[in-house]
Amino acid sequence: MPPRQRARADRLFDLSYIARLPPFLTYGLRSEFDGGASPHDDATVGCIGRHRVGVPVLSKFTYSNAIGLLSAVVAALAIYLALVDKVTAAVTMGGLFLAMAVVHQLPRFKSFKAFSVEAQLQDRLERADELIEQLRSLSLLVAKAGYASTGISTMAFGGVQGSGDKLTKDFDELLGRLKLSQTDLADVRQPLVRGIGFRLCANFQQVISSLPYHEGLVPRNMGEMMTSEHVRLLSIDSGADLRTMLAMYLPDGLSQAQRSAADRYIDRLVSLYEGCQKAVGPTPEFMALEARALSGTNAGEAALAIFEGRAASELS
Repeated sequence: MPPRQRARADRLFDLSYIARLPPFLTYGLRSEFDGGASPHDDATVGCIGRHRVGVPVLSKFTYSNAIGLLSAVVAALAIYLALVDKVTAAVTMGGLFLAMAVVHQLPRFKSFKAFSVEAQLQDRLERADELIEQLRSLSLLVAKAGYASTGISTMAFGGVQGSGDKLTKDFDELLGRLKLSQTDLADVRQPLVRGIGFRLCANFQQVISSLPYHEGLVPRNMGEMMTSEHVRLLSIDSGADLRTMLAMYLPDGLSQAQRSAADRYIDRLVSLYEGCQKAVGPTPEFMALEARALSGTNAGEAALAIFEGRAASELS
């Protein structure tokens, strides 16, 4: 080919100007440098056009790139037609440009519905997922605070019980919809289980305070203990913690039979607590004991059973 014709062909097929186009028009193009190859090297035959040394070689020309280039041409035609007062044609070209721009950006959409213009960008969906997770965390925090503020740590567990075995039905329903794991559920309802431990301590305190007085019996100062051990009472997290606290209430001067009966009653209270801990809330057995305690019948009967050293099966 004569040099003049070759130069004309080079100018005709030279696409190096694409590197200077806006990014949205060249989205998906892969560029690489020819590493000093000759402008007419056969190694560049597979590329579109021939380029000077040091100019990016376009090694991939995709459907998306073609749409981008055509949309640029259509936009230019729309501007030209508007300048020459061909309004109808300019509007048509402008609409075509917008349609091609949307098609060009389709790979970036998570979902797209034509005609209803319902499109969601991936980053918006990720942001929505983040907000949903934040709302979930907030719901857990509110539920945990609700369980902690129901009054169970102020000797009023039965008063806020309502009906059945549900202490806070709204929070229970909320946690059910969140589909928590057993570990997460135990963490959220921890204040509730701690309140149950507090109520069992209060129950035992009433029983010990109701023991018939006899010579040699040295009772504890319950008011002072409740004040000094208040933090520990509200931090019971295991059956061992509860057993330690209950043993502190036992007065000095109990006979061996009385001490054995008291230990059996402590075992029963610890068993009730561990059942509530496993159920992550009050069990029917605990609520039955609570009802008897609130009616005032449990303390006197249990105290008399301990005083008389009865068998465990006779303890209420």
